[in-house]
Amino acid sequence: NTGAMARGYKSVPYPAPALLKRIKEKGGKVMVNSDCHDAKNLIFGYDVARELLLSCGFDSAVILRKHGFEEIGL
Repeated sequence: NTGAMARGYKSVPYPAPALLKRIKEKGGKVMVNSDCHDAKNLIFGYDVARELLLSCGFDSAVILRKHGFEEIGL
């Protein structure tokens, strides 16, 4: 989630790397979102989130499409 970055409260996405690594270890999947409240921040910090996920061992994320969730490469 990059919402706190967009609002100036944090400089990195959350959850923390330790939690992301644990999610990966347990077979979990992730979704990147901005929790934005302003259209100009819709994809704020996605580049930083992508790098964080890659560094935690993820090579994909899920997105919600019309017919359900779909896994996409980072």
